[in-house]
Formats: sequence, structure tokens, C-alpha cells
Amino acid sequence: MILIISDHHDFSTSRVIDWLIHFRVEWFRLNSESIASFEMKISKEGKISFRVVSEGRSFGSEEVTYVWYRHGNLTYHIDPVHFPVSDKIRKHISYEWKTIANHINSILSDLPKIGNPSQGDDLNKIALLAKAAAVGLSVPETIITDSKADLIRFQLKQGRIITKGIQRNPAYTDDHTAYFTHTKEVDTEQVSNAPDYFFPSIFQELIIKVYEVRVFFLMDTCYAMATFPNSTASAIDIRNNQGKFPLRSTPYVLPVKIQNALIRLMANIDLNCGSIDLVVDENDNFYLLEVNAIGQYDDVSKRCNYQLDREIAKGLIG
Repeated sequence: MILIISDHHDFSTSRVIDWLIHFRVEWFRLNSESIASFEMKISKEGKISFRVVSEGRSFGSEEVTYVWYRHGNLTYHIDPVHFPVSDKIRKHISYEWKTIANHINSILSDLPKIGNPSQGDDLNKIALLAKAAAVGLSVPETIITDSKADLIRFQLKQGRIITKGIQRNPAYTDDHTAYFTHTKEVDTEQVSNAPDYFFPSIFQELIIKVYEVRVFFLMDTCYAMATFPNSTASAIDIRNNQGKFPLRSTPYVLPVKIQNALIRLMANIDLNCGSIDLVVDENDNFYLLEVNAIGQYDDVSKRCNYQLDREIAKGLIG
């Protein structure tokens, strides 16, 4: 049986399941916060097994032959009706469940899999830059600092610099309004107006890109798409599309050297699936920006006709 760990709102999961149904393969979708009942056994010999009940169905760990970690975290919903306790006790219960969930992920990690249940979306993007450079990929020169003086020196050295979230870009909702940020250029005036000390933030040299390459990496195969900016804003972050016309995208074949470096990098971080962001400058230099372990691949699949839902399903079967 193929176990799929996802959440209720991920439509990509549903489309892959459509292919599994087409191929007549047994599957179980375990959405985050949908665990209704749980049991784990440890035998005298030390063998560990578990059984989960979710949304009216159940499965045992011994039934799982392949795992796709798509999205979300294994969460046990603490219903205040069944757990009428204080917030402090509920916090303790959550901490207890985290220990259980970590061991479930440890068991699943030993099975054939796409994605990494024990890593999830917690890939350290600071360490990633160093590991990328170690396999021969270029990365932007970077500083993480809380000092205005350090920032001034860095800007003087680089000329143009950007900032973004260290692990992920901030996003939140307030009064029915969604707020989120993309990569932004930091100009001299903003640096001048900054306080002497601030929360440690990341700054990088601005790579003047000719185009951006989004790679969906699946089991040592790179499905790449090149996207060309159409404005100054989208040249800094392709998501800042302020142009009159849609961004132009096309299927793209990575140089063999870059493909091999990406394969080595993904092996080093124990991932066989994820979205990789690269930019290419006017001298055809490739720079790795980040790797997203839970990356969206729909855009790459549709624009380039890669049929990635089917390819993931075939990977799970094969």
C-alpha cells in the first residue's frame, strides 16, 4: 500500500491519486490533523508497529510499502471537548505527540519513499547554501547580520543587494487581508534609515538575471522550466510580475554539469524530490537560490507539458 501524507487543501495530491486509481494501486491518504485514533506497539523483541484511524479508514505500518511525503505534519487534534484542560496541559500533550510523530516519521523514513517524512519543510536554507557550494554550484554572496554597520559595508562591497526571509518569506492574515513579502532590493536610503541594530536578517548580492530556472527534481530527473522577467520588479523576484503581459516560460534542458551537481546536492540533503530555484546571469553563470522540499510543481508541469502528476504516480508504483 502507498501511504500519502498531505493535507486537505492540496489538489496536487488528489491528481496523483487519480493516476493511482487509474493504475489500480492501493493507497491511503493521511491528511494532517485527521488522525482520529492511534496505537503503537513495542514487542519484547523491540519491534515497533503502529495503527492509525483517519476519516473512517485505518491502516497498519506493516501494510505500507511506499511513502509519498507531500505536505503537512502528522498532527493529533486536541479536541477541547475530549480534552477539557488548561492551555499549559494542552501544550504538554502537544509536546508528547511530537515525540510520537517523530518516531512515526523515523519508521516511515526507512521505507522506499518520495520526499522525506523526517525532514518535512524544515530544510535549513542557510546550511543549504554551503552544501550547494560544496558540490560546485555557485551561490550569491550572503550575510546574516543584526548590525547596520555590517550592512553598510556589505552594500558598499556588492553595490546592489536584496533581502528575503531566512527560512521562508513572512505571510499572515489580519482582518481578512493577506500580507506576504517577496524578495526585495534594499537601496541606500533604506540602509541609511535602518536602526543601528535589528533582528538578524539575511542580505545577498543582487544577481542581474537574464532568466530564472525552476526545476522540479524527482528521483534524479530534472524537469526544468526557464522563465524570462518582463519588468524590473520581476527581474528581482519572478513572482513580482507587474508587466502588462504574462511571463514567458519554456521547457528547458539544464547543462549536464548543473544536472549532476543538483543530483549530488539532493543526495547530500537526503531528498529525492523538491523544487529548485536557479537564476542565470548574462555570462551564463548559474546560481542556486534555494531548494523547497514541498515545492509546488503545477506551473512547471502545465506550462511544459511534463505530466508530473503521472510521473510521481509511476515513481510511487515502481
